[in-house]
Amino acid sequence: MPRSYELLAEKQVVGIFADFLKESLMEHRFEERLHVAPSEGPEVWEYIRGEEIISLCLDDSVGSQTETQLILESETDIADFYAIITKAIVSFHSGCIKRMLCSIPDDAERRKIMDQLK
Repeated sequence: MPRSYELLAEKQVVGIFADFLKESLMEHRFEERLHVAPSEGPEVWEYIRGEEIISLCLDDSVGSQTETQLILESETDIADFYAIITKAIVSFHSGCIKRMLCSIPDDAERRKIMDQLK
């Protein structure tokens, strides 16, 4: 059964999230097999693990001028497809929170906020 995940958001956010997706794919033993980055048109990566193939596409032609569409899809049923996405989402959010907390110069205030997040 084909699986697909789509996200339409600001270009920078999608670019950062795509990096976390690529990391998650590698952690799930997928290897990059192909990367196509034409001057015009979507940028595409293809990852393979045995007989399983997942493609990742970033398309600037969808949405507003400041948005990019991310599509992660597989033509076959990959059991851990949603685990790959979930890992990327958790890592993305964790990374954002860490960066925000690092900008707080007061150690006591940072600890207080971290305690509230637990």
